Amino acid sequence: MPAGLALSTGTTQALMRYEMRLPEYRKKLIAGISSLLDSSSDIDTEPGLPDTPSILPRLKRLTVPVIVVASVIIAALVAFSIKQSFDRQADIRWAKDEILPQIRDLVDKSWRDFTEPYAFALKAEEVIPNDPELKEMFEVISLRINIDSEPAGADVYMKNYRNPEAKWAHMGMKPGASRCLT
Repeated sequence: MPAGLALSTGTTQALMRYEMRLPEYRKKLIAGISSLLDSSSDIDTEPGLPDTPSILPRLKRLTVPVIVVASVIIAALVAFSIKQSFDRQADIRWAKDEILPQIRDLVDKSWRDFTEPYAFALKAEEVIPNDPELKEMFEVISLRINIDSEPAGADVYMKNYRNPEAKWAHMGMKPGASRCLT
Protein backbone atom coordinates (compact mmCIF):
# COMPACT_ATOMS: atom_id res chain seq x y z
CA MET A 1 0.00 0.00 0.00
CA PRO A 2 1.47 3.35 -0.94
CA ALA A 3 2.45 5.73 1.87
CA GLY A 4 -0.05 8.42 2.74
CA LEU A 5 -3.02 6.46 1.43
CA ALA A 6 -5.79 6.53 4.02
CA LEU A 7 -8.22 3.63 4.02
CA SER A 8 -11.38 3.15 5.97
CA THR A 9 -11.58 0.45 8.67
CA GLY A 10 -13.67 -1.79 6.46
CA THR A 11 -11.21 -1.56 3.58
CA THR A 12 -8.26 -2.34 5.89
CA GLN A 13 -10.02 -5.42 7.24
CA ALA A 14 -10.83 -6.61 3.75
CA LEU A 15 -7.18 -6.28 2.70
CA MET A 16 -6.02 -8.18 5.77
CA ARG A 17 -8.41 -11.02 5.03
CA TYR A 18 -7.11 -11.15 1.50
CA GLU A 19 -3.47 -11.16 2.64
CA MET A 20 -4.16 -13.98 5.12
CA ARG A 21 -5.12 -16.20 2.20
CA LEU A 22 -1.62 -15.83 0.78
CA PRO A 23 0.89 -18.30 2.31
CA GLU A 24 3.78 -15.81 2.56
CA TYR A 25 1.76 -13.38 4.72
CA ARG A 26 0.50 -16.24 6.90
CA LYS A 27 4.07 -17.39 7.55
CA LYS A 28 5.09 -13.81 8.46
CA LEU A 29 2.16 -13.49 10.86
CA ILE A 30 2.85 -16.87 12.53
CA ALA A 31 6.57 -16.02 12.86
CA GLY A 32 5.69 -12.65 14.43
CA ILE A 33 3.28 -14.23 16.90
CA SER A 34 5.74 -16.99 17.84
CA SER A 35 8.52 -14.43 18.39
CA LEU A 36 6.19 -12.49 20.71
CA LEU A 37 5.37 -15.67 22.60
CA ASP A 38 9.04 -16.66 22.88
CA SER A 39 10.04 -13.29 24.26
CA SER A 40 7.19 -13.35 26.79
CA SER A 41 8.05 -14.91 30.16
CA ASP A 42 4.42 -15.33 31.23
CA ILE A 43 3.61 -18.39 29.13
CA ASP A 44 6.21 -20.99 28.32
CA THR A 45 5.77 -24.49 26.99
CA GLU A 46 7.64 -27.51 28.23
CA PRO A 47 9.86 -29.16 25.61
CA GLY A 48 8.05 -32.47 25.34
CA LEU A 49 4.53 -31.18 25.79
CA PRO A 50 3.22 -28.65 23.30
CA ASP A 51 0.38 -26.33 24.40
CA THR A 52 0.93 -26.96 28.14
CA PRO A 53 2.12 -24.00 30.18
CA SER A 54 5.37 -24.55 32.01
CA ILE A 55 5.56 -24.19 35.77
CA LEU A 56 9.04 -22.64 35.60
CA PRO A 57 7.93 -19.03 34.96
CA ARG A 58 5.54 -19.23 37.91
CA LEU A 59 8.30 -20.63 40.11
CA LYS A 60 10.64 -17.88 38.97
CA ARG A 61 8.06 -15.29 40.02
CA LEU A 62 7.63 -16.95 43.43
CA THR A 63 11.32 -17.44 44.16
CA VAL A 64 12.03 -13.91 45.40
CA PRO A 65 8.97 -13.65 47.71
CA VAL A 66 9.65 -17.11 49.18
CA ILE A 67 13.28 -16.21 49.87
CA VAL A 68 12.25 -12.91 51.45
CA VAL A 69 9.61 -14.52 53.66
CA ALA A 70 11.99 -17.31 54.71
CA SER A 71 14.70 -14.76 55.50
CA VAL A 72 12.31 -12.68 57.59
CA ILE A 73 11.16 -15.75 59.53
CA ILE A 74 14.74 -16.87 60.17
CA ALA A 75 15.74 -13.36 61.25
CA ALA A 76 12.76 -13.20 63.62
CA LEU A 77 13.66 -16.58 65.16
CA VAL A 78 17.29 -15.55 65.60
CA ALA A 79 16.24 -12.23 67.18
CA PHE A 80 13.83 -14.05 69.51
CA SER A 81 16.49 -16.54 70.63
CA ILE A 82 19.00 -13.73 71.21
CA LYS A 83 16.42 -11.82 73.26
CA GLN A 84 15.66 -14.93 75.32
CA SER A 85 19.37 -15.45 75.93
CA PHE A 86 19.85 -11.85 77.07
CA ASP A 87 16.79 -12.10 79.33
CA ARG A 88 18.12 -15.31 80.88
CA GLN A 89 21.53 -13.72 81.49
CA ALA A 90 19.84 -10.67 83.05
CA ASP A 91 17.84 -12.94 85.39
CA ILE A 92 21.01 -14.79 86.42
CA ARG A 93 22.81 -11.49 87.07
CA TRP A 94 19.81 -10.26 89.09
CA ALA A 95 19.80 -13.40 91.23
CA LYS A 96 23.55 -13.41 91.83
CA ASP A 97 24.11 -9.66 92.21
CA GLU A 98 20.95 -8.64 94.07
CA ILE A 99 19.15 -11.58 95.67
CA LEU A 100 22.13 -13.53 97.07
CA PRO A 101 23.67 -10.46 98.79
CA GLN A 102 20.23 -9.57 100.14
CA ILE A 103 19.85 -13.08 101.58
CA ARG A 104 23.31 -12.80 103.18
CA ASP A 105 22.39 -9.44 104.76
CA LEU A 106 19.09 -10.78 106.11
CA VAL A 107 20.82 -13.86 107.57
CA ASP A 108 23.45 -11.64 109.24
CA LYS A 109 20.77 -9.37 110.76
CA SER A 110 18.48 -12.08 112.10
CA TRP A 111 19.68 -15.29 113.72
CA ARG A 112 16.22 -16.68 114.54
CA ASP A 113 13.69 -16.03 111.78
CA PHE A 114 14.79 -17.04 108.31
CA THR A 115 11.35 -16.82 106.68
CA GLU A 116 12.17 -13.80 104.52
CA PRO A 117 15.62 -15.04 103.38
CA TYR A 118 14.04 -18.41 102.61
CA ALA A 119 11.41 -16.73 100.38
CA PHE A 120 14.17 -14.87 98.52
CA ALA A 121 16.17 -18.09 98.19
CA LEU A 122 13.17 -19.82 96.61
CA LYS A 123 12.94 -17.00 94.03
CA ALA A 124 16.66 -17.31 93.30
CA GLU A 125 16.37 -21.10 93.03
CA GLU A 126 13.95 -20.67 90.11
CA VAL A 127 16.68 -18.83 88.19
CA ILE A 128 19.91 -20.49 89.41
CA PRO A 129 18.95 -23.92 90.82
CA ASN A 130 22.47 -25.41 90.80
CA ASP A 131 24.40 -22.44 92.17
CA PRO A 132 26.82 -23.57 94.95
CA GLU A 133 26.49 -20.30 96.88
CA LEU A 134 22.71 -20.64 96.90
CA LYS A 135 22.99 -24.24 98.11
CA GLU A 136 25.16 -23.04 101.00
CA MET A 137 22.52 -20.44 101.85
CA PHE A 138 19.83 -23.12 101.90
CA GLU A 139 21.93 -25.16 104.34
CA VAL A 140 22.09 -22.15 106.68
CA ILE A 141 18.46 -20.97 106.46
CA SER A 142 16.54 -24.23 106.12
CA LEU A 143 16.19 -27.72 107.48
CA ARG A 144 15.45 -30.84 105.45
CA ILE A 145 12.83 -33.04 107.08
CA ASN A 146 11.06 -36.27 106.18
CA ILE A 147 7.31 -36.40 106.66
CA ASP A 148 5.47 -39.67 107.03
CA SER A 149 1.69 -39.57 107.22
CA GLU A 150 -1.06 -41.85 108.36
CA PRO A 151 -3.19 -42.50 106.35
CA ALA A 152 -1.06 -42.80 103.26
CA GLY A 153 -1.62 -40.08 100.65
CA ALA A 154 -2.56 -37.31 103.09
CA ASP A 155 -2.02 -33.70 102.02
CA VAL A 156 0.48 -31.78 104.11
CA TYR A 157 0.10 -28.07 104.88
CA MET A 158 2.36 -25.70 106.80
CA LYS A 159 2.24 -22.23 108.29
CA ASN A 160 4.90 -20.07 109.94
CA TYR A 161 4.57 -20.38 113.71
CA ARG A 162 5.31 -16.69 114.26
CA ASN A 163 2.69 -15.59 111.74
CA PRO A 164 -0.60 -17.29 112.73
CA GLU A 165 -2.78 -15.08 110.48
CA ALA A 166 -0.94 -16.26 107.35
CA LYS A 167 -2.57 -18.75 105.02
CA TRP A 168 -1.70 -22.42 105.15
CA ALA A 169 0.75 -23.36 102.38
CA HIS A 170 0.11 -26.66 100.67
CA MET A 171 3.32 -28.67 100.60
CA GLY A 172 1.90 -31.27 98.21
CA MET A 173 4.11 -34.05 99.54
CA LYS A 174 3.53 -37.75 99.41
CA PRO A 175 4.34 -39.85 102.46
CA GLY A 176 8.03 -40.44 102.98
CA ALA A 177 9.17 -37.58 100.73
CA SER A 178 11.67 -35.08 102.10
CA ARG A 179 11.19 -31.34 102.01
CA CYS A 180 13.36 -28.34 102.78
CA LEU A 181 11.69 -25.96 105.27
CA THR A 182 12.58 -22.86 107.24
